[in-house]
Amino acid sequence: MSYIYDYLYVLYAGILSLPLIIQICIYFILASIALVILFFLTVAIMRYNYNRKVNREKKLFPKIDALIIKYLYSADPNIEAFEVKNEFIEKIGKLTKSKLDLVTERLIVCKNNYQVENNENILRIMYVLELDKHISDKLQFSSTKQKIKGFKELATLAASANESDLLPFTYNRNRKIRLEARTAYMKLSKNDPFKFFDETKDDLTVWDQISLLTHLKTIENFSIPNFSKWITYSTNHSIVSFCLKMCSYFKQNESVASIVNFMNTPNHILRAQAIQTLGDLHAVETEKTLQTLYTNQPQICQLEILNALGKFKTGESIPFLKHEFSHASSLELRKFAAYAILLHDDIGMGILKEMENETNDSGKLILRHIENPLIVYK
Repeated sequence: MSYIYDYLYVLYAGILSLPLIIQICIYFILASIALVILFFLTVAIMRYNYNRKVNREKKLFPKIDALIIKYLYSADPNIEAFEVKNEFIEKIGKLTKSKLDLVTERLIVCKNNYQVENNENILRIMYVLELDKHISDKLQFSSTKQKIKGFKELATLAASANESDLLPFTYNRNRKIRLEARTAYMKLSKNDPFKFFDETKDDLTVWDQISLLTHLKTIENFSIPNFSKWITYSTNHSIVSFCLKMCSYFKQNESVASIVNFMNTPNHILRAQAIQTLGDLHAVETEKTLQTLYTNQPQICQLEILNALGKFKTGESIPFLKHEFSHASSLELRKFAAYAILLHDDIGMGILKEMENETNDSGKLILRHIENPLIVYK
């Protein structure tokens, strides 16, 4: 080994004899080579550890799946909890956080891919292995990714969770955390699944509203709340807008009175949406009220009134609609009035034919446009 040290010493002495600028370049090159070697060595170690972890998990998956299926379908319901836990420990080893993550992952896969008639068996496995506590711990002092994963696991498995622990996350500044927390809260809350509507000051984006509705439709045995209460009391316009859409989607006709009272709002966009909801709910009892309101409304509201009168199809508004078609100065209003008449089916088509003989050339053009079945968007 001494000759190696001698060689290095001679090399070092030779470098020192060179000009300073050349010494700096040599040191820079050597340092760069060392860093590159260190980088590739680190990547190789990380890749080795990752592959080792993946292979270890692959070996555990069949064992975990077999245990889950056993206690989902064929286990003796009288078996003691400690016996179940001991069998898991015996088959897969100590229940570390990483192994509990694997069990949770495989439990979700089994629930999604196999028909589990009794959700109590899933909750029983979670209780025995304390998976609900394991998942809830992710919500406290973990990364955003882990928090989101925890909310999804709670919601998917319908795990028991403390509502007071979940509720603060429904107001979180991070939009992804906020959305997943609201989804989980809706699925898990036994008292008021939309409690966050009462306090949130953030606007619901269009994507938030779509996601909330999507999750609403997937919740089993879920009692849909009466959305009209937020229409009456909420000062958050985005929540009111969402609730109007939900009243329409879930056909909550009991909300008609609240929607009629809400039409006093100075926000004409929300007022137009409220009128649209009345039309969707086929609230024929508001037909006269809408005709009375029509004159003093901005055009966006007038268009929705005409559309609602067409949806009612009672025939009582036809004289009103014919008058608007003849006297409205706006092309849009005339089109909507004609289309509202068309919505009265065969009677409406007959009336439009009669109107063609009584109107001028521009009116005929509008009516032919409305009558054309090939034009989808009138």
